Amino acid sequence: MDLKPFTRPTRYTISCLPAGISPDARLWDLHVEVDRDGYWSITDGHRYLDINGIWHDTRREGGQHTLGEAIATAEAAAPHVTINGLTPAAALARIVELEAAG
Repeated sequence: MDLKPFTRPTRYTISCLPAGISPDARLWDLHVEVDRDGYWSITDGHRYLDINGIWHDTRREGGQHTLGEAIATAEAAAPHVTINGLTPAAALARIVELEAAG
């Protein structure tokens, strides 16, 4: 039997910050991940976002979504992710300001 490898996407990263702009940019990332049953969840690495934009402590509470629902929800939530009081827009402005100051 000749087995051929296949690729199965299991995780997507959604972010408002460009990759490589800062070592800390990943902190604003949201991830859409598939579970063993084929459902998708949205996580920041610690909590899970439900379809209504509410964060939960467990994947189960965050709900099981289709890929389309999960990506749409993550894209809607990404501009509002706040780390140390900074949204992605504020973080980007700070990075640009620091780079300009040299």
